[in-house]
Amino acid sequence: MNTPNNNVFHSSNQREKQLVIEAIANFLSDEDVMATVGWSWDRVSVTCDPNSDFSQLHRPATTCLARLSRQPDFKKIAVEQGISRTNIFHVNERGQLFYSYDNISTREANGELITVSFFSERNDIAHHFTGVADIDEQLRLLSGSAKLTGGWVTSTEKITISQWLRFHSLPLPASVESAKELIDLLNVTPLPAPSPYGNYWELLSPPKDSPFELTEKNRALIRDVIEEETGGELPLVSLYGHALKLESFSADKLPTSQGYRLTRLIDIAVSSANNGHAFMTALGWFADENGPSPPSSSSNS
Repeated sequence: MNTPNNNVFHSSNQREKQLVIEAIANFLSDEDVMATVGWSWDRVSVTCDPNSDFSQLHRPATTCLARLSRQPDFKKIAVEQGISRTNIFHVNERGQLFYSYDNISTREANGELITVSFFSERNDIAHHFTGVADIDEQLRLLSGSAKLTGGWVTSTEKITISQWLRFHSLPLPASVESAKELIDLLNVTPLPAPSPYGNYWELLSPPKDSPFELTEKNRALIRDVIEEETGGELPLVSLYGHALKLESFSADKLPTSQGYRLTRLIDIAVSSANNGHAFMTALGWFADENGPSPPSSSSNS
């Protein structure tokens, strides 16, 4: 997907980096917060820029987590356990669910207000939801997102400093000296420019003016096709990914030849494109006779 706003993404990444620098510097200047939090960067928070590379990846997962917290089964258990919906929910890369509170420390220094935002200690609540099939499945999927976004998914636009640093493959400081060195590094080192080809996350949570926005009607049609494809009995990814699992090994569990596996992967890719035809037909995409059409299942290459 080609994204025309790469300059916007680039400047957003720089703005977000500056917010992180300020958050780290403010943290170092607040002895009370440092005494409370220690060097747990999983608790020091910062607001991510809505157009940054990180946000484009994290926001769809945030939306999924927020929707999960509004599901009837989730709300019922939360009420029974006295868990407020105003809490901030977190999911880590192991699929564990936590909640915490957002804390803010504000003080004046040299006529300026210095603010440090940090999460309270997390409360592990995963055991309350264990065994609820739909919640278990969604937490499993969110754990996959957490692995891509520095180890956490949060239910708000506030993220942890640690996940931002991990996302950008930067070290987590464990002393004042190393934290100041990190600030120096961030000040002189530009973040990598975003890919000129964009990414598919914009389909999940696009801005209002995006040509990739899926309307409620579109989403309903997609749900109908998924229901028809799966019979409502298994996730779509399991249905479409099943062939890949089967092709990883031969029938006697010995690895098949690389050439055979490559040929089968190509066949599976063609089959997957044909699977996508059902969605495009339902959505009315490529309906123009002169437009592109999915590959024929009878074609061989």
